[in-house]
Amino acid sequence: MTKVAPGVGLRAERQRKRRAVAALGITPEPPGVTPAVWPHRCLQPAVVISFRIDARSGVPPYLHLIQRVRQALRMGIRQPGHQLPTVKEVVSMVAVNPNTVFKAYHYLKHDGLVEGRTGVGTFVLRRPAGLPPETQAKLGRTLRRWVGSARKAGLDNESIESLVRSTLDQNEGEAPA
Repeated sequence: MTKVAPGVGLRAERQRKRRAVAALGITPEPPGVTPAVWPHRCLQPAVVISFRIDARSGVPPYLHLIQRVRQALRMGIRQPGHQLPTVKEVVSMVAVNPNTVFKAYHYLKHDGLVEGRTGVGTFVLRRPAGLPPETQAKLGRTLRRWVGSARKAGLDNESIESLVRSTLDQNEGEAPA
């Protein structure tokens, strides 16, 4: 519930907030979005984290979620200060138990990548160690072209994964250039 200054009505307080936000040039409160989440949600990036769980992989669903969030942080989809999707949003995207999402977010908090703010959400604190997002994006484009040529050559996903895994295994002892 929104805290209102003594003697000020809730409607007047909402109007005051709208005027203050309009002065900053932020779009008006979208319909259906509660004032508790707005305007922060309007400042979020347009790209959504793509949560997918492969039940055939044998990997627990919470690890899939952790991997997706880490990937989004590495690629620059989410930056420090950005809010992660709520547990309810993730549950609706991938149809998992809410406790699975809580567990994934707990591990991300333990790693120091995110922080939970009671009643507000989970926010990014920092990116995982590694290359800057621009370099990762450039390498990602190169890899997409390579995967495209591998598919044209007739390789399926399993064959591509096998080839990548064997290459990684061969280069495991080598130092990065």
